[in-house]
Amino acid sequence: MKKATAKFKYIRISPTKLRRVADLIRGKEVNDVLSMLKNLPHKGAKIMYDAVHSVKHNAINNSKLSDNNDFLLSTILINEGPRIKRFQARARGRVFEIIKRTSHIMIELEKQGDK
Repeated sequence: MKKATAKFKYIRISPTKLRRVADLIRGKEVNDVLSMLKNLPHKGAKIMYDAVHSVKHNAINNSKLSDNNDFLLSTILINEGPRIKRFQARARGRVFEIIKRTSHIMIELEKQGDK
């Protein structure tokens, strides 16, 4: 079973927002996914489009899978990365913590006939 993978780390968007998009595209054909992601209004859709586009070309160039365009997104994992912590001054000398979340994406692609 031929597979191609790609990992994207330290993406500056919360994992919850990315999972909303990942749940829509999991298990579908790559070309359908790319056309769907182009038309979604979410910020996560643009990030996922770049990731899926990259893993498709990884499959063609690095894994030497044929360019028949019959790839399936078999696995998409969205994990939480490190949190960036910032502080904002509040009244009476207090501090309010701002947590900026990051994400890690792992995408696995496989040939449609292999599954």
